[in-house]
Amino acid sequence: MDSKTKNKDFDLLLESVGLAPSKIPEFYIFKFEDIEKDILESGSRNLDLFEISFYHGYDIDLLVEHEKKSALENNLCFVSPNQLFNWNLKKRNSGSYNYTIFFRPELLPYSKGAYSLYKMFPFFNRNIQSIYRLSKKHSDFVVNLLEKIYYEHKNFNEDSLQLIISYLNILLINCKRELRQNHYLIKERSRAEEISYQFESLVQNSVKSKQVISFYANKLNISEVYLSECVKKTTKKTAKQIIDEYLIIEAKSVLKHSNKSIAQISIELGFDDNSNFGKYFKKHTGMTPLEFQNT
Repeated sequence: MDSKTKNKDFDLLLESVGLAPSKIPEFYIFKFEDIEKDILESGSRNLDLFEISFYHGYDIDLLVEHEKKSALENNLCFVSPNQLFNWNLKKRNSGSYNYTIFFRPELLPYSKGAYSLYKMFPFFNRNIQSIYRLSKKHSDFVVNLLEKIYYEHKNFNEDSLQLIISYLNILLINCKRELRQNHYLIKERSRAEEISYQFESLVQNSVKSKQVISFYANKLNISEVYLSECVKKTTKKTAKQIIDEYLIIEAKSVLKHSNKSIAQISIELGFDDNSNFGKYFKKHTGMTPLEFQNT
C-alpha cells in the first residue's frame, strides 16, 4: 500500500467519526469531545498505525484482540498496527476525559519501521497486555504530556511538529521506564501471561535467527508443550504464529529501510537461500519480497 492510499484510509477513518483530516500525514490526536457525531461504539478496526489512548471516568469497554477491560480509572491503552481494536462507550460521566493518538513509526527520527518500535517499547507487544491502569501520580504526568501534544496539534505552527515529536518521545520513554520498574502500572500477571510475555520478548530479540519453538522453551527452562499451552491460552495464537508474525514484520522493515539485496536479507533472517525466503514471505503476505519492496 503506497503512502497516498495510507493517508486516504487515515482520513476516511477520521471522517467516519466526524473529525477533520490530518494536518500531519503520520500523526493525529483527538478527544471524545472533538467528535461531532454521537458515536457510542467504534466498530472493529484494523489499522496500519500505532495508537495510544488514555481514558478516565468513562464507562467504556475496551477490546484489543483478546483483552477486554473497563476504563473507569486512569487507563492507558497501546495498540499496534493491524491489531483488532474497538471500544463501546456506555456512559460519559461528569469529569471524564480522554486522549487518543494515532502515529506511524516514520514520525520518530530514530525509528526504522514498526519492528524497531516493538523492540524499544515492550508495551506495544502485539499479543500480551495492551491496557494498563495507572497510578494517580503517573496518570498526572501522562495527561500533562498529552495535553501539550493536543495543544500543539490544535494550534499548529512552524515549531509544532518538532514539539509533538519531542513530547511523544518523552511519553514513550517514560512509559517504558514505568513499565519496567512496575511501580505504578497496576497489573498482576498469571503464570501463563508471564511466560507468554517473556517468550514474546525473546522472539523480538532473536527474530533474525529464525529460531524454532524448542529454542525458546530451553531459554525459559520449560517444556515445549508447556510453552505452547501458555502462549495459546494467553494469546489465542500458536507459538509458531507469533514467531512468524515478528519475522514478517522484521522482513518488511528490512526490505523497506535498507539497501541490502534480497539474498542478503534472506541469510540475515536465517533462511538457507532467497528462494525459501521468497516462498515463506509470499505465503504470509501474498507478495514476493521484490513485489513488496516495490510497493
